[in-house]
Amino acid sequence: MDKKRLVMAIVVVVGLLCSVSFAGGPLGPPKALAAPGKWLVDVEYAHESVDLKACGKINSLYDSSWVSDDSRFKIEDLRSNMFFGSLTYGLCENWDVFVRLGAADAKDDVKPATDEGYGEKWAYDGSYGFAWGVGTRATFCQCGPFTFGAVGQLTWFNPGSGEDTFAYDANDTMTAEFDASWHQLQLGIGGTYQADGWWIYGGPCFFFVNGDLDLDATETVTGEGAGTYPSKGTLDLKEKSEFGGWVGVGCNLPKNATCYAEAQIYGDGWLVGAGVLFPLAVP
Repeated sequence: MDKKRLVMAIVVVVGLLCSVSFAGGPLGPPKALAAPGKWLVDVEYAHESVDLKACGKINSLYDSSWVSDDSRFKIEDLRSNMFFGSLTYGLCENWDVFVRLGAADAKDDVKPATDEGYGEKWAYDGSYGFAWGVGTRATFCQCGPFTFGAVGQLTWFNPGSGEDTFAYDANDTMTAEFDASWHQLQLGIGGTYQADGWWIYGGPCFFFVNGDLDLDATETVTGEGAGTYPSKGTLDLKEKSEFGGWVGVGCNLPKNATCYAEAQIYGDGWLVGAGVLFPLAVP
């Protein structure tokens, strides 16, 4: 197995990792939503499309003298559907916290950021995986119908180990086993305008992603040069903070429920999402 083919194996695994790890979620309005001592249940959906870059470190057992500290890959047109349920509690008049549980799927195309000599481009169609997170919202001040505040959330993705196999030709296949964990931080600060029965909100926001990956890859050759060639790789994925903005609209529903829909726009992607909030009566 040559070094370029090990890079190709890493590309596939990076695609599997990034296909879920960069899925975020709706931010909602930048203000406290739950009254002090009260609970809210939030049901959310979001769809995301984004182009990303991945870089990290690769170690080859086939050629121990080769260690790459700056391998770069493109994750093109990452598309994810996300479903979350969250529980919000009002800590005080202008501050609440929430925890969310859910699942996300993903589809994307993955290829090296530079020409590695093969021209491969992989498509990944991932099933739903577990996701969970925590967050908080705060109201800073209110002036008439305008409210100013912030929202922040941290989401973890940890599906455990996985495997993917692809073929260079009929006599040469690569199997990659990996174990990964990662988290994504989203922060937004902005304002909300409250009218009679409806409201709009928005402001600047940014996200940051950090992930870890351990790789164990094996190439199996049945033709010329038959044999199995194991390799191991360690890859740290870090996405630089990316700034953007988000805007949303909401309205009041019967029985003190509310609904909202929003769009997030970043330099390399976008997200649309919606949610419905219900008050939870706790004895």
